[in-house]
Amino acid sequence: MGIVIALMAGLVAAVIGAVIFLARRDRSRGEFPDDTTGMLIERQRTGQAAHLRATYSSGAVHHGTGLASDDLHKYYS
Repeated sequence: MGIVIALMAGLVAAVIGAVIFLARRDRSRGEFPDDTTGMLIERQRTGQAAHLRATYSSGAVHHGTGLASDDLHKYYS
């Protein structure tokens, strides 16, 4: 019975330690970003993807010409 309690206490301590470690790491990364370049690139790529999804719907892709070559060069060059 003592061994089971010790194992449970060790498991709880490991989980609490992991939660504290991850919370501290997340807080140190998220509060003050030094470089916003990654966020700007992500926002630009998300906008491009939304534009392509709106332009080339399922019906347009299956019943049309698909992606035009100028769009491929515009977004992927």
